[in-house]
Amino acid sequence: MKALRPHIETETDLLIDAFVESGSGDLAHVAWRQPGIVFFKYVLGMPIDDVPLCVGLTDTALNGATEEERMGAWGGLYQHLHDAVTARTQEPPRDDMIDVLINAEIDGERLPFNDVVANAMLLVQAGLVRKNSLGASHANYEPARDDEHHDHLICLCCNQVVEFYRSDLERLQEKVCREHGYRLVHHSLQIFGVCPACQSRADETKIRNKVAQLHT
Repeated sequence: MKALRPHIETETDLLIDAFVESGSGDLAHVAWRQPGIVFFKYVLGMPIDDVPLCVGLTDTALNGATEEERMGAWGGLYQHLHDAVTARTQEPPRDDMIDVLINAEIDGERLPFNDVVANAMLLVQAGLVRKNSLGASHANYEPARDDEHHDHLICLCCNQVVEFYRSDLERLQEKVCREHGYRLVHHSLQIFGVCPACQSRADETKIRNKVAQLHT
């Protein structure tokens, strides 16, 4: 961590300097973004310009509407990292995680190239994805995007999760904080209900049981 300190300070300064350019800012955003940038750029060794592409592919892979979309996104992410790791094998060592994977050995033998790419893919996802706990027995995974805040509707029957954003709700929460003398730093709104597809066949007993679980 000591070796990373100059990079951490540099990236933090850049994020805070952006406040001056935009005229406003939130230190909570720095707290979210800085670790991801440092991990992706300096620990993993991937170009920071790759983040939007990797986030988009990861988002679709996790939340795509169809199996075809999700599998296509996984394939796209794998191919992108395959090409990136291939290029790195022709470059001087950088002492990062990609180099560690490329040079890793098991019983004196180098890791198969596909395993190197697969492990790099896992590390990319670890840096880009966060887990959201949605109630007592359900969670979903989504890109760790601090700049795209949203809340969640969760179906108690099928566990479908719908992301939504309402500016009027955001203003109301800020108003409540001001009325109580609080400075709003972060919030998470989860609304539990029954989605349209499940309403005609919803089992009220199971719904009540799930609601009870939310309070345990």
